[in-house]
Amino acid sequence: MSPNSGRIYRRFQDEMGTDRIVAAPDTPGFGESYVPSTRPSIDDYAEAITELSDALGWDEIDVLGYHTGSMTALAVAERRPDLVKHAVLISAPIFSDDERAAMREHYLRPAVEDDGSHIQRMWDGHRKWSEAAWTADHLAEQFADVLRNPRTSWWGHAAAFDHDYASAVARSAVPTLVLNGDDDLHDHTLKALDLRPDLAYRHLPGWSHGMLDLHAAELARLVRDFVD
Repeated sequence: MSPNSGRIYRRFQDEMGTDRIVAAPDTPGFGESYVPSTRPSIDDYAEAITELSDALGWDEIDVLGYHTGSMTALAVAERRPDLVKHAVLISAPIFSDDERAAMREHYLRPAVEDDGSHIQRMWDGHRKWSEAAWTADHLAEQFADVLRNPRTSWWGHAAAFDHDYASAVARSAVPTLVLNGDDDLHDHTLKALDLRPDLAYRHLPGWSHGMLDLHAAELARLVRDFVD
């Protein structure tokens, strides 16, 4: 989920990794990953994931993505149907052209203010859709990644709003589970069900940002039941 890093998956990895290898790579420009010289697209992010998988010698993987990551996960599956056996999408938002244009404008490169007020805005934005039980300490563990590089922090959003996700969902053939919490993309995600009727779907009532910490064990069970 832009502009976070793979750190958000730490507790989920602990749960899911008891019986398989679970990797949560930082996509280019985020976390500890390298910063490309030009702004990547969703397809570029997908290429990075497939390159990593090939470098590690994996010949079969399942992919999971959260918000922007769900677009990357499905792009990986489309790029390499020989490699990806299942996809799990935490939200699968479908936007109209007008919505994408408005969001592209909203998520422009953030201004860095001398008084640090931009940091407060980012913090408030993350708290707005967080579950009540997801504490400030939870968020603080991950917030440094949000602030890491203002020059690139908006790249993931820009890639998402430039991406024709509706067409990608409609033509996808990989077995796919959509997990839909009660966050800012809930209603947009419902639109994906009309594009591909064979999608497996699970509403997660009351779940929102912070679910990977607060519901790691239950989320791992849902994913494991699907991919196994």
